[in-house]
Amino acid sequence: MIKQKFDPEFVWKKKFVYRVVGRVLDRQNLLINFYRYILKFANKIIQVSDRHHYYEKFRTNVIEEKNTDHGYTGKYDDLKAALGYASEINAIDFSDKTATESYRLYQEQIRTVRELLLKNKSKKVFNFGVCYAYIDSILAEEFPDVEFIGIDLSPYNKAFNDVAFGHLPNLTILSGDAIQYISNHDFSNSILFHSRTLVVLPKEFILQLYNVAYKANFKFIIGFEQNGLSYETFEPYIFDLKDKPSVWWRDFMFIHNYLGIATQCGFRIIDSKLFTTSHTNADYRVLSYVAERID
Repeated sequence: MIKQKFDPEFVWKKKFVYRVVGRVLDRQNLLINFYRYILKFANKIIQVSDRHHYYEKFRTNVIEEKNTDHGYTGKYDDLKAALGYASEINAIDFSDKTATESYRLYQEQIRTVRELLLKNKSKKVFNFGVCYAYIDSILAEEFPDVEFIGIDLSPYNKAFNDVAFGHLPNLTILSGDAIQYISNHDFSNSILFHSRTLVVLPKEFILQLYNVAYKANFKFIIGFEQNGLSYETFEPYIFDLKDKPSVWWRDFMFIHNYLGIATQCGFRIIDSKLFTTSHTNADYRVLSYVAERID
C-alpha cells in the first residue's frame, strides 16, 4: 500500500478555503459576478498595455533597425504550424461554420488552382512554403498528370508531409532553399503558388522570388496572403499595380503591395479580390490574385 503524505496545516488550510470560504462566496452571486467583471476589465487593460509594449519593441527592432530576421525562427515552429493546420483540418467539426479562416481559404485556393489547371493545362504546381500539403494532395488526386511540388525550409515538415501524403506519386515535398531550387530548374507552363507565407517575409525577398520565378519561365503566380488594419498606419491598405512601400501589419507580419510587385517583375494581374473568412477577428482579410507572365 502507498499512501500520500501531506503537511496537516496544508490540508486544513485547503479544506477551510474550499469548503468554508467557498460556500460563503458561492452564495454571493452578485459579488462574484462583479469581481469577474473587474477581472475581465483588468485583463483587457493588461492586454492593451502588453500589445502596445510589443508593438513599440517590434517597431524599433524590425522597422527602424531593419532587422533581417523574419518568419518562423524556432527549430520546430514550422512543424508546429503544420501540425496545427492538420489538426484543424481533421477535426470532426471542420466546416464553413468553424470559427477559422482556413475552411473558406482552402475552398478558394482549390477552386482557383483547379480553374487555372483546367484552362491552361499547366505541367507543374510549385508551392512555396507548403507547410501542410492539404490542398496539394486534393489537387494531386484530381490531376494525376500534373506534377505538384511543395517546399519548406524545415526538414521536419518534409517528413511529416511524406508520412501523410507519400502515397501520391505526383506530389513531391522538398526541404531547402526555394530560390536556389527554382533557379536550377525550368518551370515553363507552370504555376507558382503561395499562401500565408509572403506576409512574414520582407519586400526585398518577394522581389527576388518573383524575379527568379520569371527567369525560370513560370507562366502563372497564384497568391493568397492575409492582411488587415495596419498597426503602423491605422489606415486601410490599397493594393494596386504601382510600386509602393510595404507597411507593418501586426506581430511579425507585413502588408505588401503584391499586385505591384508582380507587375514590376514581369507579370500582369489577370484576377484579384479581397475576401473575408470566418476568422474570429473581423479585421482579417485575404487578398487572392492570379498573375500571368508577360513574354
